[in-house]
Amino acid sequence: MFMNRSRLVAFLLISVLCQAGWAANHSHKTENVFLITVDGFRWQEVFGGAEERLMNDENGHVALLPFFWSEIARHGQIYGNANKGSQDQVTNGKKFTYPGFNEMLTGFADPRIDKNEKRNNPNVTVLEWLHRKPAFKHRIVGFANWDVHPYVLNAQRSGIPVWTGFDTNLPAKPGSRLELVQQLEKDTTPYWKDMSFDSFYAHAAIEYVK
Repeated sequence: MFMNRSRLVAFLLISVLCQAGWAANHSHKTENVFLITVDGFRWQEVFGGAEERLMNDENGHVALLPFFWSEIARHGQIYGNANKGSQDQVTNGKKFTYPGFNEMLTGFADPRIDKNEKRNNPNVTVLEWLHRKPAFKHRIVGFANWDVHPYVLNAQRSGIPVWTGFDTNLPAKPGSRLELVQQLEKDTTPYWKDMSFDSFYAHAAIEYVK
């Protein structure tokens, strides 16, 4: 994940933890689903490698994809290489975060969402829809490196716990490693006004899943 503000706009990890009984009653082996997003990542660098003209301090200097091709591509499937005809386009007409996440999580564009502002999403995301199902109640959680994500997910209405490091409805158990990660993030001098370093959220998510 990138540490440069111009390159990384938001990091979001959503974990859908399936109940053991629900998974056991089905033939597949899926027990957990993770949605991990890196906002502002250029597809050209994923498939073509870093562009030399962007390898400078202004643009982040270096782009690394550890394990991307050796692990993710080998054990999964990678889509989105426009040079090979694999293209996905948003329909909202915007090129910034909130409209994109709304469209990704609801399946449609909403012209009312035209700013990156702290305004509760009027639309029900697929995550909120799942959260309303008895089998998934209290099984969905978010770790988001952007203070607007609780509004994108409408945590107030949906009840989905989301930790952003700025405000949260996901308090950690006292004395847990998750509480330690949250405290370390809180005590770290912020580099940006609306986000922190991705490593805190990655570690917090790992501890929560454990």
